[in-house]
Amino acid sequence: MTGVSSVFKSQSQERGAALVEAALVLPLLLMLLVGIVEFGRVWNAQLSLSHAAREGIREYVVSGDETAAVNVATAAATTTVGVITVAPTCDPDDETDVGTAITMTIPATVEITIPFWPGDGIFNLTGVGTMRCGG
Repeated sequence: MTGVSSVFKSQSQERGAALVEAALVLPLLLMLLVGIVEFGRVWNAQLSLSHAAREGIREYVVSGDETAAVNVATAAATTTVGVITVAPTCDPDDETDVGTAITMTIPATVEITIPFWPGDGIFNLTGVGTMRCGG
């Protein structure tokens, strides 16, 4: 009978060890999973900024209206953007400006939250779009 009770005692001790191992590994797995999701969010924000910069610069080089271009870029971005800059200026009706490369830069800040991760988790992103004046 002593052999049977030692088998049961061994199994209950193994279950306790498995519980301790799971408690040690679970925070790491949770941090990894949330990190993957947050990385996807930052990647999506960067793609959105690049798309918004292309849309905005396209509007600017065709119409020459910087206010309309900034409005188009702001509407196309899925994140809150900072101060949008366009350089140099472009007048599609002026023959000397046609063909000049014009760049629109859209900055944004994205904050991520990963449990147990040290640091502030703030990423500064920039979307850049370049086209030639005159479309």
